[in-house]
Amino acid sequence: KYLQQHPQVKKVFYTGLESHPHSSLAQKYLTGHGGVVSFELDTDREATSKFVDALQVPFMGTNFGSSHAMVEQCSVFTYYHLSPDEKQELEISDSLVRLSIGYENSDLAIEDIDKALKRIK
Repeated sequence: KYLQQHPQVKKVFYTGLESHPHSSLAQKYLTGHGGVVSFELDTDREATSKFVDALQVPFMGTNFGSSHAMVEQCSVFTYYHLSPDEKQELEISDSLVRLSIGYENSDLAIEDIDKALKRIK
């Protein structure tokens, strides 16, 4: 909810939010929503990289099965090998971030995200 309400965040992808296109299906079939959220910042590739680099709580990585918070800028990690046209077809923007919340305190994670967003303002 914090991300969804932030003016620097363009879109949040999380089935636990009513704004998600599959929210009603998630309510019907899931018993929870997990700790992974993806979101697009309202900025470009360079500023998104600066945001990810400014985070102190999550580790950089693409393995989201850890108990530690993890973060990645999807277009430069998981989808680095795709052409710009292929990324566009899959709706992978340069500002798409995937964040996995580990066992860290959620208030600490939000504070960290807030500080990193202020650095790219």
